Amino acid sequence: GMFEVEEAGDAGEGAEEEEGLLVRFVTTLQRRKVSTLEQLSAEFGLKTADLVARLRSLEAMGYVTGVVDDRGKFIFISREELQAVSSYIRRKGRVRISTLAQESNRLIDLSSHEAEPEADEEKEGGEGAAKEPAAGGVSS
Repeated sequence: GMFEVEEAGDAGEGAEEEEGLLVRFVTTLQRRKVSTLEQLSAEFGLKTADLVARLRSLEAMGYVTGVVDDRGKFIFISREELQAVSSYIRRKGRVRISTLAQESNRLIDLSSHEAEPEADEEKEGGEGAAKEPAAGGVSS
């Protein structure tokens, strides 16, 4: 399977455990948005090469969408975000890479959503505050 389960046990139990691990893995990617392969390898007890192979097969099966950047990070991109980028390109027809990069930064949210709601309230305004105001915001 996708995640090998070490202890031999009831076959059904192993499959269930593996499914739980799969769900946890996908959820982690979605919430974190940007995960280092190193961090994921350690967390899920996988060699980096195996991890990348798993990411690729999960992508092929449609469980996750994203990219691995040149610094060894997996960036989760939701289908909606991919759709938004794709619509932008279709609307514009021709797009310079630099423009596309800027637009992608606007359309793809890279902030982590891992923190628990309680923890979020403590750091008032947190990362969200740094974001530029939405279009139509009043500028003085």
